[in-house]
Amino acid sequence: MPLQLLLTGKLHGPEISGSIILIYKAGICGVISPQASFKTLDKRFKMLREIAWEAYNFEK
Repeated sequence: MPLQLLLTGKLHGPEISGSIILIYKAGICGVISPQASFKTLDKRFKMLREIAWEAYNFEK
């Protein structure tokens, strides 16, 4: 579910594999208006790599 939330912004919805394909295609073909603040898969993964994960305590 974290991957679904990251990629779609929603906790529930359609199968994630279909969503990934749609996000990728939307990012490369330019059908999304710049005003929509759409993030391509490349940008999303770049954002993930920039997070200082070691700063988070995931153990509770």
